[in-house]
Amino acid sequence: MIDRLKALGLKIEKRCIDKSNNFQEICVQELEAFSHDLSLNDFEKRVSKSILARPSVRQLNLHNTFGQPPLTVFNNNKFVIDIYFWLHHDTSIHDHSFEGAFKVLFGSSLQETYKVTIEKKFSADVAQTILEKKSSQFLYQNDVVKITRGDIFTHRLIHLEVPTITLCIRSINDQSKKQWHHFSNGLSIEKKIIPEQTLKSFYYTQYLQIRDKPDFKATLKSLITNLDTSVVMNFYEQIATQSLPFNEEFCESFYNSLSEIYKDQPWFKTYQDFYKILDESYLEFHSDSAIMRIIEHAYNTKISKAETLDIIDSYKSFQASPDELKLIESIL
Repeated sequence: MIDRLKALGLKIEKRCIDKSNNFQEICVQELEAFSHDLSLNDFEKRVSKSILARPSVRQLNLHNTFGQPPLTVFNNNKFVIDIYFWLHHDTSIHDHSFEGAFKVLFGSSLQETYKVTIEKKFSADVAQTILEKKSSQFLYQNDVVKITRGDIFTHRLIHLEVPTITLCIRSINDQSKKQWHHFSNGLSIEKKIIPEQTLKSFYYTQYLQIRDKPDFKATLKSLITNLDTSVVMNFYEQIATQSLPFNEEFCESFYNSLSEIYKDQPWFKTYQDFYKILDESYLEFHSDSAIMRIIEHAYNTKISKAETLDIIDSYKSFQASPDELKLIESIL
């Protein structure tokens, strides 16, 4: 399988030599033509065998948390082919600083697309926006979705089967393009890759904390103050979700420093309010059932009972069980 994907990458690379060819359309065409007859178990075995048998391809971003995990299988410094293994069900609402396409290899997802209108800019990388859901559609095995740069394609995916696996061909991030992640209350923060030097600096401040050095707090506060807000908040999101190996004490100190530095910023109150409401009302069943994941999503995003039932009715040939129908009645 990995060899086939490498060959696919070389084929796309050759097609891209002709500048009249559109990279995005090439990705769509090649993904639509790409097929396999493997079971999920056989696919996982072949991936395991491939990564153990030969050196791995240079990964797009070592600390990329998009996927659990993301695996780069082709990289020519212009575009990559990634496999995303999805165990968690809900991605954030986001747009892209790159272009390409993705294909569902296994499983299924509910995709929601959004119109984003900027209401207020707090800074170059933080804004208050109005999010308007434009459409919902199910993505099933072999479906292909085009990825367009910018806010014209803003979406969220709710992965319904465990695992759901997608194959993505995409350009490497254009640093001149912004990529935004949107909170459901309209707070929007630019998504930025955390520079390696910044990571190392924070690892050192954690060392200072462990060593109980008196300059720990001042060093941490100075680091935060001198970084772009989006870098700071993306770093905090990653340590708070344990995507980076920082200890609980450091995470708490980091948040306390954020609160002190940003306490007078209106956007930070919106950020705090989002998580306060989330902590008070977020529902998670810890279930791998697709129907239960739809119900979770409906409750957490305030989808009506009637719309939830319509969504479930249109999902494959699945029907909600009597117990699931009772749950919908009781919580929506």
